[in-house]
Amino acid sequence: TEATGIAGVYGNKGGVCVSFSIRETRLCFVGCHLAAHQENIEDRNANYAEIVEGITDKIDGRKDFWFTNEYHHIFWAGDLNYRIDYDRQKVVQLCYQGLEGWRELYKY
Repeated sequence: TEATGIAGVYGNKGGVCVSFSIRETRLCFVGCHLAAHQENIEDRNANYAEIVEGITDKIDGRKDFWFTNEYHHIFWAGDLNYRIDYDRQKVVQLCYQGLEGWRELYKY
């Protein structure tokens, strides 16, 4: 686990990682809760970086790799709190416009 909440200790934000191998395939599952609110994208990105660094340190204390390079597949889920800055109707409309609409949404 890696806390990224208040002072990096309070457990309201952070991530947890579970990894294992099935035959020759290394799998990793990360669950996380990142900073909320539309304007806090830099905080969310920092939370992600803290989680990656913290999990990397806890795997075996090595600094010469990121844990994200050690697995064949990583499944990252949770309350990521990334948002599209459009109202719902606009998002649905763009989804129905096909590739051009998706390109517009991808900007967010």
